[in-house]
Amino acid sequence: MAIFNSSLTVLLTPLQPEQANMATTFPWEAATSRSTGISATTLADGANLLSSEIDNGTNLDDMLALELRFTSDPAPSAYKPVEVYLIMDLTSADYDDGDATPTDPAGLPVASFLARNITAAQSPQSPYHIPIPPFPFKLLLKSELGVAATAVTLKAYTYKREAVTT
Repeated sequence: MAIFNSSLTVLLTPLQPEQANMATTFPWEAATSRSTGISATTLADGANLLSSEIDNGTNLDDMLALELRFTSDPAPSAYKPVEVYLIMDLTSADYDDGDATPTDPAGLPVASFLARNITAAQSPQSPYHIPIPPFPFKLLLKSELGVAATAVTLKAYTYKREAVTT
């Protein structure tokens, strides 16, 4: 029997005897690889790259992990960023601002990859646990490297926690 206050909201529901020894854990589910459409391309300094749509309306994942690989010659100054913006689609094909032109999106970046001062291929530290919406979105990369990047590839993985009662 639940106990109610005067506004009829549930305050407490006693455990049934079979529930008394049950525990709920929230392990991570396996990540789903998502196509970004950004593969082996070039990103000029100050330019943007816009990913293909990632439709999260079915999986309803709540977290995103990213992996960026690129090469540049000459080398960028150390710790220059490639910023990542989340461009959301709230009303079906009506994306927030942000496109493949050098125009900056209005929002704040959700992540940054910081480059090293090398000419070899690099994969800066990958950001993860980026919150994502339960509807379609795109990713926008904005280069602040100071030099052009080649062989740019962006990989995306979405995931969530699953409630498991034992």
